[in-house]
Amino acid sequence: MATVQFDPALVAQYARRMYRRATIASLFGVLIGAVAGAMLGGSTAFAYQFATSLRLTVHSFVPGINVEEATRLATKLAQVGAAATGALGALLGFYRGGTAALIYRLAAQTALGQVELQRQLAGWRDRPDHRDPPDRKD
Repeated sequence: MATVQFDPALVAQYARRMYRRATIASLFGVLIGAVAGAMLGGSTAFAYQFATSLRLTVHSFVPGINVEEATRLATKLAQVGAAATGALGALLGFYRGGTAALIYRLAAQTALGQVELQRQLAGWRDRPDHRDPPDRKD
């Protein structure tokens, strides 16, 4: 079997990719969370459309309801609902993306730690007073 050579440049390239993935995971989490939250909050607009059509039907039976004012209020609530749930989704996405980013950064730090350990061991082996440990006889 061929001997595998240690390549610190390859490990450093891997670490750079892990850091890049960590950044992308954070940004992607915020983006997806904000979009999903805004879509969820925007679904209140669909509920608003249903409620408006229902109000118009009720208005024909109960003429005392001010349909224009109710429509304006429902529109404002739908906008605020979309913005609020979008912000909440962005916060949840930031948390989730940060967790994924932490895992990627940990992998990068582990790889860089292995490179440093290999460097130190190579320096230790190259010292003139270095002696290999005796073979164990079990």
